[in-house]
Amino acid sequence: MKGGDGFGTIYWVYGSSHKIFDWQFNEQGEVIDEHGRVVITAMRFNYLETAKNSLQSLDTELASLVGLRDRLKADGLSRGEKIYLDSEQALVTASAIENIATKGLDLLISLYDDAIQEAEDLWNLIVRQAYTAGPKLSESEIYSALSDVGVTRESISVSDFQRYREKKALAYELKREFEGIAQKMRSGIQKQLDQDQELARNFKQWDLMR
Repeated sequence: MKGGDGFGTIYWVYGSSHKIFDWQFNEQGEVIDEHGRVVITAMRFNYLETAKNSLQSLDTELASLVGLRDRLKADGLSRGEKIYLDSEQALVTASAIENIATKGLDLLISLYDDAIQEAEDLWNLIVRQAYTAGPKLSESEIYSALSDVGVTRESISVSDFQRYREKKALAYELKREFEGIAQKMRSGIQKQLDQDQELARNFKQWDLMR
């Protein structure tokens, strides 16, 4: 799928078909192959859709601004017109980046949650198998036997918990930084408009021209 000028090409990584109707889904909304294996989870698919829609919206908004710029520059762009075009381009780009980044970080956080759970599940599975192998051993003897071969809850899951929780905390921090980028930019523009009523009136007029 080709984006607008300057955006390059978006490649569908999974499968050869670009048509969503050709894809197969299971009951959980996950994309599956011809053998029923999950190739894209529902959350990942939703993220791909969000990214695609955000880029398409960005393409449309930028095309609208280009059209307005071409109409305005016939008489030469005024200072106010340049401010408007630059600020609107920055806003629509920031909005797209914010949307894609925050949704992507939501996906990353979910993956870390899954990894934490998998680490705990792995430890529980090892313990159950140890009980099966030594049904007459007490709980302390089971744990001691596992420890003798270097298998402890700390080595299997606790270290993973700590690592993934640190990564998850970083992802949350990044998400907070991305959230509100566009709103902060709008607030800055509005502050400028509050100090220049003529520019504010012109902004409204140019909005209607798009």
